[in-house]
Amino acid sequence: MYTIKQKEREALREISEIVQTLDQQDTLEKQEFNEAKSSVRKAQYLINLILDRWEEERTFA
Repeated sequence: MYTIKQKEREALREISEIVQTLDQQDTLEKQEFNEAKSSVRKAQYLINLILDRWEEERTFA
């Protein structure tokens, strides 16, 4: 009986470690996604800025 309880505790500990690892991985993936999204927004802003200036130059030319 003692060994079954011990095995149950070991299994629960392993499951807990796996869940913690998955949570950490999920957090990292979310951070990477947010960084990528931020980079895309910056690129969109810069492209729009360039297009606006190009339009202004074409209008005044």
